[in-house]
Amino acid sequence: MAYVLHNLGTIHHSQGNYKEAIKLYQLSLKTKEELGDKRGIANTLYQLGWIYQDHGNYEEAVKLYNRSLKIYEEQEDESGIASTLHQIGNIKLRQGKNEEAFELYQQSLKTRKKLGDKGGMAYGLGQLGMLYYHQGNCEKAAEFFQECRKLSDEIGDKKSISNSLDHLGMIYQRQGNYEEAVKLYQQSLELAIELEDKSGIAISLAHIADIYEEKDKDFPAALEKYLVALSILRELNSPDSKIVESDISRIKEKMGEEVFNKAMEEIMRRNGA
Repeated sequence: MAYVLHNLGTIHHSQGNYKEAIKLYQLSLKTKEELGDKRGIANTLYQLGWIYQDHGNYEEAVKLYNRSLKIYEEQEDESGIASTLHQIGNIKLRQGKNEEAFELYQQSLKTRKKLGDKGGMAYGLGQLGMLYYHQGNCEKAAEFFQECRKLSDEIGDKKSISNSLDHLGMIYQRQGNYEEAVKLYQQSLELAIELEDKSGIAISLAHIADIYEEKDKDFPAALEKYLVALSILRELNSPDSKIVESDISRIKEKMGEEVFNKAMEEIMRRNGA
């Protein structure tokens, strides 16, 4: 029963039904604790940490990850250790603690290489690329994104392929190659739609909107895509919704309130709102 509850929680988590996922994980955790199933406890703590991370509650997420990490270490579960270190690294990257993130990613990647975990290696390479991207080192970031894409292609991990395409698009956009950036964002978006990856869809739409705003100065087109992205991110209770809200505020300032309001009315009319 504990594993059924856990799996149901994972399904709800993937669909963005976080409240239901938390309930199911907590029920699963309680049952596993009664049974003394340490590895199962660690897995559920890890999943709960992931949900709080998705919500932007990093303090609670790290607490849960550290609890799961302690058990994984006791159980000598190297795969669990690597995954947890990677997730804590993601949080440190979000918090701008790049050195800590780098160390955690390196530890995780070293273990995943040892285990031959190509999927885990791909995600690790992708996040190291993001770290270099945020530091402004596009050349180094692109190397890691390409490695991530190559590994993802080898194992057929479409979600990771979608992520790496989006990340490579970010590189081209920063370099001013908007045509190539849009191609990559569109490819990423198509895969995200195929996978029903709501977060991936929202991120790709927001990046395409960036191009409309930055290159084409087509503010109404950018606004429409930002609004769709925002709707999805709010549905997911994602902290990234704050970024898109800021993007929309910037568009409003560029357009002027009167033109912005007219554009909003037109978008709502077209969408039957």
